Amino acid sequence: MDPLRIAFLASRHAAGVVSLLGDPNRGSAWELSIVIGSETQLAEAEMLEQAGVAVELRPIRAVSAFRNLRAREDYDEQLGDLLARMKIDYVILSGYEYILTEPVLARFPGRVLALHPADLSLRDRVWGEAIFRAS
Repeated sequence: MDPLRIAFLASRHAAGVVSLLGDPNRGSAWELSIVIGSETQLAEAEMLEQAGVAVELRPIRAVSAFRNLRAREDYDEQLGDLLARMKIDYVILSGYEYILTEPVLARFPGRVLALHPADLSLRDRVWGEAIFRAS
């Protein structure tokens, strides 16, 4: 069986992706096919490229700054096209600061995962408790 093809979407930092590079299952059970940055720079880009992971920077700020939904959907349509061409199985959002729109979500139903390195001790604090009860 072919390994699962994973794409990471990140903004300035690809939180957690570097720790995956040493996973012994990488290459056999899954492969990190590409990390796509939504800004002009990605902190881990050089390290990822040295590890043989494709990195592509696709700045989104100009599209999102004007709240032009059509332009944003066009951006996500092109992103979806790229992911489909690469035969990506799962899309992981890690430090991605934007909301994905329908053109990507429709292509990967049930296959988009959002990681958030949150401090789970918040649930023990008064102001955090309200967040957990509301969810």
